[in-house]
Amino acid sequence: VINSDETNIRSTPDTENDDNVIAILNEGYEINALEKKKGSTGSDWIRFDYNGKTAWVSVKKLDKAD
Repeated sequence: VINSDETNIRSTPDTENDDNVIAILNEGYEINALEKKKGSTGSDWIRFDYNGKTAWVSVKKLDKAD
């Protein structure tokens, strides 16, 4: 579950620039995690499907669902 408003969803697991932002999601949006991976800066990212596309979100922006 996304834990903050205006969370950038990215096509690749990195924040080097905003060219890879594919959507902005708000708090409460539920995702189905498919993979966990270290990004280019060493932080953890979660891969999920978003509207038929591969999407990534930082684990810092997620809470576990109840």
